[in-house]
Amino acid sequence: MTTSLNNFAQNVSPESFSACGFEQPASEGFKDKKITFLILFLIAFAWGFNYVIVKNVYSAITPFSYCASRFIAAGILLMLLAYYKSGANPFITDKKDMGMLALISFGGFGASNLLMAVALKYTLASTTSIILSTSPLITLIIAPLFKIDKFCFKKFMAILLSLFGIYCIFVDRQSLAAAGSNYYYGMMLAFFSTLAWSVYSIFSKPLLKKYSPIRLTANAVFISSFMMIPFAYGELAQTRWLSLPAFVYASFIFSIFFSTILPMIFWNICIKKTGPVTTMTFSNLTPAFSMLCGYILLQEPVSANQITGSFIVIVSIIIAYI
Repeated sequence: MTTSLNNFAQNVSPESFSACGFEQPASEGFKDKKITFLILFLIAFAWGFNYVIVKNVYSAITPFSYCASRFIAAGILLMLLAYYKSGANPFITDKKDMGMLALISFGGFGASNLLMAVALKYTLASTTSIILSTSPLITLIIAPLFKIDKFCFKKFMAILLSLFGIYCIFVDRQSLAAAGSNYYYGMMLAFFSTLAWSVYSIFSKPLLKKYSPIRLTANAVFISSFMMIPFAYGELAQTRWLSLPAFVYASFIFSIFFSTILPMIFWNICIKKTGPVTTMTFSNLTPAFSMLCGYILLQEPVSANQITGSFIVIVSIIIAYI
């Protein structure tokens, strides 16, 4: 399995894939296709599980402190990993790439996480999840405009189907009245967060033709982590880091390694291999996995609508990928 993953990460040829399917020789292409499917499936699971992991963390630490410290630590570790893998300066220094790197770091990854952290203060988690699930549709619309990926009608219909499935998952969670007076402000922030995440996934692909997924991921996360410091400085300074509950430290370890470093590296590998549209489609599995993990670990109730919605999302991913 390790050998297969190494070959998968190294033998990436974006030109050998189309937006609507793989065009490699049958046996080799099918093998890569299965590995890609499995990796994206695991990434969605890790992100869904992470929602459950951090759910109780915010009772001990503020969202900004948690978010900023998590990405600062991940950024430093990723840069060390990139240096270890290359044996050379891991920083991207080519002036021609500075603009695109700044776009995906500040306007993409950093903005997406900051805006979502603020959005969750003003609106329902279920609402933000539904809005975030529009990111594949946004990607499908924007990417062809910049000739980074191709428009595919089959994926367009599959994305719409997955949106309906996610709506079913959250339709009976909480009432609008419970959201508060700043509900629509939070919705606006969630939309811009979703747009920023699409920007990151779309405009990473041109840079991935030149830089390895590990190096690009390291630079993007490291740079964007510094963007978060001014917003979280006060909360970071007030946090009693040495007296936090044990489960917070455990959550940090999981979030840093299994929800940030590994998923982001393989996310960029999949973007390079299959394009941003196909990769983004799998992110719609995250709410379904979050619901499943919440049911198993926290005994959160699950309705028939949520089960139906999860099934619809899974079917939509299969339709988009076959």
